[in-house]
Amino acid sequence: MKRIFILVLLSLLLCACSEDKFNTFSYAGETITIGKAIDNENYHVEDDKLYFNDKYIGTVIMEDDKLMGLDVYLYDVKGDICLNGYLLTKSVKETCDYFGGKVEYKKGAVCIINEDGDNGTSTMVFYANIYDQVIDELNRFSMYKY
Repeated sequence: MKRIFILVLLSLLLCACSEDKFNTFSYAGETITIGKAIDNENYHVEDDKLYFNDKYIGTVIMEDDKLMGLDVYLYDVKGDICLNGYLLTKSVKETCDYFGGKVEYKKGAVCIINEDGDNGTSTMVFYANIYDQVIDELNRFSMYKY
């Protein structure tokens, strides 16, 4: 009985550890996952562009009907956006710190975070607007799966 309990506990821990870190995008409470097919009826892709109902969200990279990349300019999207359950703030540094990254300043703030998982590498990039006076204001983010 003890062995069965230990085996079950170990399998649960191994499954939890292999979960990819950067993979969900939520808008208006509806979620899609990078690396998987878009199975939410509120999202649709047309000409490499992602729409939520009829609202433009951003550009996408599709591969074998799977969402492999998403690029979003925040001025295109009105409303709350969550990445892996984290509500995006207007700060590159604050968002980067939350995900355990480090901000680099080169004509504006940028943060690149890579995470290796069982299903490949997931990458998130947070960008500030290089033309704005506020060098930390989150302007754009990208999510990719390789």
